[in-house]
Amino acid sequence: MFKLLLFSFVILLSSCNELDNILGNDDDDPINAESWVFVANEGNFGSANGTISMISDNGAVLTTDIIGETVQSIEVYNDKLIVLINGDSKMKIFDITSEGLSMPGIEIDLGGSDPRFMAVVDNEGVENDKIYITNWNSEDIKVFNLYTYVVENSISVNGKPEGIVEKDGSLWVALVNNSDWSAGTSVNKYDIATQTLVSTYDVGEGPSSFEFLGDDIYVSRTFYNQDYTAINHGIAKISGLGDIPVIQNYGNGVPCAGSVVNVNNQIYRTLPNNPDTETLGGIAAVNEDLSHDLNRMIGSYEQSNVYHVEVVDNEIWFAVTDYQGLNEVKVVSFDGVELASYDVGVSPRDFVKWNISD
Repeated sequence: MFKLLLFSFVILLSSCNELDNILGNDDDDPINAESWVFVANEGNFGSANGTISMISDNGAVLTTDIIGETVQSIEVYNDKLIVLINGDSKMKIFDITSEGLSMPGIEIDLGGSDPRFMAVVDNEGVENDKIYITNWNSEDIKVFNLYTYVVENSISVNGKPEGIVEKDGSLWVALVNNSDWSAGTSVNKYDIATQTLVSTYDVGEGPSSFEFLGDDIYVSRTFYNQDYTAINHGIAKISGLGDIPVIQNYGNGVPCAGSVVNVNNQIYRTLPNNPDTETLGGIAAVNEDLSHDLNRMIGSYEQSNVYHVEVVDNEIWFAVTDYQGLNEVKVVSFDGVELASYDVGVSPRDFVKWNISD
């Protein structure tokens, strides 16, 4: 169901001019990077201290001043960094150059919608490029036009949408919770051209994020038990339009985690806990029955500190945090060798890379 939004979204155009400050532009030691990896630093829970860290191709690390409460997710579109800030229900857009970020950026008020994640869809013709944003409070997917900078549509959903990805002209959306905050069980597939619901899949409780392997879609799941005393972990696989998803539950585990990634055409998922008292955690390969293969693990980190994992240009990036003083990014090769470690802002939780040729 769609509706035109009847309220306006405020765009603060106080940046994007030649007077902007470039984060990273130090006259005494200028940075001219060929690429940047941006890190969304959520900040402390309930505190307005979210930031963005940026890591250059030569290992320089810069972190912005505070930009809002709970920096949720980030994406790159051409030479722009797009940031969703959950606690303030706003989106910020920054220009990117080889020297850094153009500050303070453009700010778009999302009207208390509680934004979570987004998919950037680059359609034919720049006027058709969109961002699709999942929102908990408004229980919808907002359609933001990257040409007009207007939220032009809202796709209503029955529950709290979380992860969202685009593939082959379709949007896949995970409904992590129902409207009453009980665990959701659905993944919705939408046709982008018509913005209509095509299919719904029951994948088990707590679907949150996606990864693709060929035509198969793997869905990471995390959810509370009925008395909210423990977090449960699981995964599901959708293999075809007519097939019933395969579901695997892993049991209780650490909170605030559950990444699923494609490592050299093999699906890996974060572990629910350290494998045993003597072995640290990380990610482990997923077998055909969706169980973890502990003989094929990558990473060696306290599992409760592994907040997010993502593959960036054939390297595995781990966000490692205790949500207070420990805030690190670990870069690991596909064969398990730690290549780099960076100190970043509080509670790192998302990555995206920009290349100068983008």
